[in-house]
Amino acid sequence: MIPQDITSAVRLLLDRDEEAWNRGDAAAYAAGFIGDCWATNIRGEILDGLQPFILRHEQIFSGLFRGSRLKLDIVRLRLLDDHVALVETDCRLSGFLALPPGVQPSPEGPLLTRLLQVLVRRDGQWRVAVYHNIDVKPQTAQPR
Repeated sequence: MIPQDITSAVRLLLDRDEEAWNRGDAAAYAAGFIGDCWATNIRGEILDGLQPFILRHEQIFSGLFRGSRLKLDIVRLRLLDDHVALVETDCRLSGFLALPPGVQPSPEGPLLTRLLQVLVRRDGQWRVAVYHNIDVKPQTAQPR
């Protein structure tokens, strides 16, 4: 069982991410990250470090995802030790202008992704060390 204070701290981190995304604020979106973070986005791009992560989000907030709305829901949370946690999140993105090549929205319209983050506790704060986001492929009819 995860202690309530940890669950609440992780939820607060995700709430701040949602708010920053919905304002299109790349620096605020990255505020919960450590400087030497690793990130892989839905296109498979690898972003090594905080500055490339911020730069990429500045680009998408002024381009394809300008004005988009993000909703994050925790699927699973696992504590590996007192200072390392895994959080898997369902992400729902709506209001985008377009999607990157090869990425498709769900049949209902929003883009659905699954985000896995490795969190580390430093100076009493949970921060993102690893960010791995994949798009959820729309279900297709199965051959009979």
